[in-house]
Amino acid sequence: MTPRSRIVRTLFALAVVLAIVATAAVWRVHRATNPPLADSSGIDFASMKIPVEEIEFRATDGVSLRGWWIPGEPGNAPLVLCHDRAERKDRLINLALELHREGFPVLLFDFRGHGESQAATSTFGIHEKRDVLGAIDAVERLAPQARDIGIFGVGMGAQAAVLAAGDRSTVRVLVLDRLDREPEVAMQQTFFSGWEFASDRLAFLPRRIFGLMHDGSAQERAENRIDQLPGRSVLMLAPANDPRLTEEMKSLVRRIPDDVESDGNLVVLPTTLGNQLYGDQLDRYHERVSTFFRERLRG
Repeated sequence: MTPRSRIVRTLFALAVVLAIVATAAVWRVHRATNPPLADSSGIDFASMKIPVEEIEFRATDGVSLRGWWIPGEPGNAPLVLCHDRAERKDRLINLALELHREGFPVLLFDFRGHGESQAATSTFGIHEKRDVLGAIDAVERLAPQARDIGIFGVGMGAQAAVLAAGDRSTVRVLVLDRLDREPEVAMQQTFFSGWEFASDRLAFLPRRIFGLMHDGSAQERAENRIDQLPGRSVLMLAPANDPRLTEEMKSLVRRIPDDVESDGNLVVLPTTLGNQLYGDQLDRYHERVSTFFRERLRG
């Protein structure tokens, strides 16, 4: 074999390897942005004697969304609950019932591409912002007397909630569980799940592919929107078992506008709703969230 032919074969083999790596990376990004859907828990509201209305509304870009509206006591501010990626509204029903017992009207809904809502690709909060805006508009129609609105979000739902709150001054209180500074961080964590040793070395790969597949401006991330929320009360819930995320959330709290009408709080818990909570831990979590909404929206 001549030196020239060896070079050609080496370059061909390298091209094949790069093509395989690129294909595998695109496939992993596709899997991350099209997660398997969580099964419905089949909640029987009738047996619980809770008034629940099944509603359908649209995101601001026209995507059809399905949700549950649980009326509350007249005069109380309504709340919107936003679930995480690869989950559905059922996941937040226990929190919704706790808030309902406090007298709050509550809207739970499935994000695009989740549950009963219209099929769509997940963008880790970028396009889901439009879903939250649609939910806020729906709440304002369902409770036209309300002057203030509260939002709870976890993971992807927290990212979308921050992005949406910047466009709606009626959102006065936010509770944010497991909020990453930008959607790409969550994308990277999902991409390298089970392959963490490569995360620091190849972080550019999923970010680049995600950016090519899904348009998202530089402003569509929590770290660039959190300082655009003057006059809001914000509670962030960080898990102690995830030091990286806790440090990121600390930096986000420091960026909340410091004025007399707003306050930013970070509470580090052993674990949060983004993980599994049971028994007393779940009760304390619900109490922490409901107390924050009660004190800020009933003052």
